[in-house]
Amino acid sequence: IPLDIGAKMLVDELAATGPAAAVFGGEPRPEALLSDGSTPALTLELLINRSSHPQLADHAIQGTPVVPVVMVVEWFARAARAHCPGYHLKGIHDVKVLRGIKLSKFDNGGDRLILNCASTEDGHEQTLTLSMTDANGRPHYRAQAAMSRLRQTPQTKPPALQLDDWGGTPIYGDVLFHGPDFQVVREVEGVSDEGIA
Repeated sequence: IPLDIGAKMLVDELAATGPAAAVFGGEPRPEALLSDGSTPALTLELLINRSSHPQLADHAIQGTPVVPVVMVVEWFARAARAHCPGYHLKGIHDVKVLRGIKLSKFDNGGDRLILNCASTEDGHEQTLTLSMTDANGRPHYRAQAAMSRLRQTPQTKPPALQLDDWGGTPIYGDVLFHGPDFQVVREVEGVSDEGIA
């Protein structure tokens, strides 16, 4: 029931004479307070510095820590779940790196990032538009999140990929710039246009 109609119905019921009965049910939803019934946008602010994210000291280019794409995708997933508590995350899609995030204030007060999340609802599905900017409004990342009221059964095995031999090139130093505390890849099985294992 839209807010204005529900308010009128309540006033009419209270003004009526004789016995009255009212039944309320369901989960209260904050979007009911909006005139169009849409879900309000969610804006989160993150402060990234050495004490909050010490591991990023080993994810640096020429001495300046940078935020890994995978960390932004994780923040997007967390924001999507916070924005739609009654939904399940189906996936993050169309991730666009507009500008990498260099943490120039990592040891000097921290860098502020703004994460925005807005949605369009269609019954059991929601599509969220996610974006990340710096404190000055410069865009860094964009993505879409697919949400569903229906829980998805996760895949138990990754899809089979046609992969070419990796060739034994050292992973760290030649391919990846990660320092010791950020080195988690132990082996590369193969790589191709389809993916990597």
